[in-house]
Amino acid sequence: MKNTAARILLVDDYASLLRSLSIRLESQGYCIETVHDGRNALTVIARFAPSLVITNLRMDGMDGAALLDEIQTRWPGLAVLLMTAHGTIPDAVLTRQRGAFGFSTKPLDKHELRSHIERAIAVYSGSRPSDEWRRDFIGNS
Repeated sequence: MKNTAARILLVDDYASLLRSLSIRLESQGYCIETVHDGRNALTVIARFAPSLVITNLRMDGMDGAALLDEIQTRWPGLAVLLMTAHGTIPDAVLTRQRGAFGFSTKPLDKHELRSHIERAIAVYSGSRPSDEWRRDFIGNS
């Protein structure tokens, strides 16, 4: 199933993972942007307006948990999927309590990842504010 409308931001400090994951997701019809750290992700989110952010939990500088907190503050309707090579049950519970859509361990299982993505987009696709409701209004002040 191709979904050209869905935009996904990938955030990880490993360039090889970003490259392979973006190739895989682009081949499935998603529009992909990649960044290497959390600080740059915030800038890209404002410009790119993704449907989903997939981020590494452990990164130098702003890690995935701090990025999740910032996204929850600035864009509360934006789905965030955290991934890590060093996942623990407490990490998964904590990130879910903080508002993450999901938590996945590396190496990423392609079927599990696709399921997470499809569910996140289905759940969150309608939650971003739209100006469509006021398209036919005419005002005078």
